[in-house]
Amino acid sequence: MSVAAVSPAPIVVTKSAPGKLFLFGEYAVLEGHLALVAAVDRRVVVRYATDPAADALTIGGSFFATPVRVLLGELDAGLAGPASRVVAGILAARDVGARIRGGTLDVDSRALFDGDRKLGFGSSAAVTVATFGALGGRVGDEAFARCRHWHNRAQGTQGSGGDIAASLLGGLACLRGDRIARIDWVPPLAVLFHPKSASTPAFVSNVKRFKQEQPAEYRARIAVLGAIAERAATAARAHDAAAWVALVREAAAALDALGEVSGTGIVTPYQREIATLCDSFGAASKPAGAGGGDVSLICAADDRVLADAMEAIRMKGGHCERLAIAATGLA
Repeated sequence: MSVAAVSPAPIVVTKSAPGKLFLFGEYAVLEGHLALVAAVDRRVVVRYATDPAADALTIGGSFFATPVRVLLGELDAGLAGPASRVVAGILAARDVGARIRGGTLDVDSRALFDGDRKLGFGSSAAVTVATFGALGGRVGDEAFARCRHWHNRAQGTQGSGGDIAASLLGGLACLRGDRIARIDWVPPLAVLFHPKSASTPAFVSNVKRFKQEQPAEYRARIAVLGAIAERAATAARAHDAAAWVALVREAAAALDALGEVSGTGIVTPYQREIATLCDSFGAASKPAGAGGGDVSLICAADDRVLADAMEAIRMKGGHCERLAIAATGLA
């Protein structure tokens, strides 16, 4: 009597990764200086269901208007397609030894969007990291390097990988070149959503042009931002909230100066207005990331001061909320 072959049961894996918010070291991190990046407790979730008979991965979910089919034998070609950030995570997992099987990938990134508008929390990096985990990648020695490499390939940039580090590690990620570490403390923080979005690549490109035109001035401005990030890391390790608040003000001034000399509107008039309002309560505010819009950081030495500053911002029509730090990275 013959026995019918039994197809292997599908394997279903669900992984998630948090978004990020750059706190210190913007621009300077691209020159090898320290950066501090908070993992935001808004998560991308990726569900991977294998199909042993499939020769492709069908990728869908909230990140896509329509599903995308990527052949297993042509994964690298997917870096140029609409699923490039997902494919980046697949290729990173392959690099660390994961076996890539056909099936379906459902990518849910709604937590990092307000409708169709990105919230500035690094959704593409979180997609790459969550996919890396779903396909079998683990947080370890090669995870950061491979995820950063393929995410940069997908974006066509040479980003620092701060967003990748935060999504992998959670907490407050410290990034310097290829080295990442985690600090488990931040003072009371909030995030302010600007009424307009900004293009990070455009701002970075403009600052790079300034680097070519005035290299000495560029190095001096970048060194200031790098030194502030170092002191912020020291303050975080010492749980020194007052020092942190003072450093937020210093970083805002340093970013404003860089924007002025480079002809880049890193600090907007709206950000200056918010910073002045926060100062009146003993809080502080600065652009987060490349600046020019999207989101700003608000911080204070205690919860009461932060709550008062946030209420004053809301009274002026601003949209802000407490910033919850993700206790875990890839999970």
